[in-house]
Amino acid sequence: MPKYKMRFVIETPLRGDEDVEFHYRGHTLKFLFRSGINAAKNVELEVTCESENYNQAIALASNELIPPVLDAIAFHRKTQLLLGDFSQITKAESGLARRKIILKDFRRYEEAPLFHKTWTGEVQQIIDADPELRRLSLRWLRNTYRRLSIPDGFIYAWLALENLAGERQVRKQCQNCRAQQPPYTAADRDAAYGIISAIHPEVTQRTFSDWWGRLRNSLFHGGHEPDAQFFHELYTTTETIVSAVERTLCSRLRLPGRPRPAQPIVGQRGEVVWCFLEFDAPSPDEEFPSQIPSMSRLIELMEGGRPVQEEMGCCNIAHQAFAAW
Repeated sequence: MPKYKMRFVIETPLRGDEDVEFHYRGHTLKFLFRSGINAAKNVELEVTCESENYNQAIALASNELIPPVLDAIAFHRKTQLLLGDFSQITKAESGLARRKIILKDFRRYEEAPLFHKTWTGEVQQIIDADPELRRLSLRWLRNTYRRLSIPDGFIYAWLALENLAGERQVRKQCQNCRAQQPPYTAADRDAAYGIISAIHPEVTQRTFSDWWGRLRNSLFHGGHEPDAQFFHELYTTTETIVSAVERTLCSRLRLPGRPRPAQPIVGQRGEVVWCFLEFDAPSPDEEFPSQIPSMSRLIELMEGGRPVQEEMGCCNIAHQAFAAW
């Protein structure tokens, strides 16, 4: 099978004077401390593995190879290590002078969000409406706007939904003698679904039950090994829940029907820059090219409208050319 070398962005406060390597399931994972850190204070992690194509290589590395190593380091050093996206992918193509590479960069731009005095009345209106469930829902909703990870966002959004939906008394029978058991308080699933379906009618009862059982319960109880597909489902579900909670709160608080202004989180906005490139390798005999195009230089040339081909010996090509790479 083809072999791919990938670099992933790791968000962590850890720094080092030398690169360090760890080994897991026959693969070497290398923290590139000597390469320096970017403006977001991230470190790159390099790993090589075999897969049918680069998409499967990304899934293998991010789902199975990298998380156990990050778990071990985080436990040993009692510190944060969050797995981000990949930053580059090359393929073992010995004998080829013309190589391909995928580069990816997330660029952040500083902005200063302002609070306008005209919003004061609406905020005071929210403050004055003080039922306990609504206040707890607002508290958890606030956390969704500054979440550290996708699971964090889902948990905060779900807690906001459950608190907005309220509780109900549940009575069950003994499975053996069929006698009525003492009542207990539980989250009101029907009311929670009502909040979601009122805003997003495309969400069926079956889908919501799947969210409750497979997403909520497995995440809250920690019994599911997360992978990229699971994270994707958590992310899309979180967006749906947050919008339903926000719009329901606006309705109950009798806020104006117009959209509320959305401000950038922590004064930043960002964008992802993709580059699918062909370039001339320094030596065709190398398994992986020892010198690759610089993402920062590519962005500089593209933003300046200067020809990439002339200055870097590479050209931007269509995504379709990498479909089966």
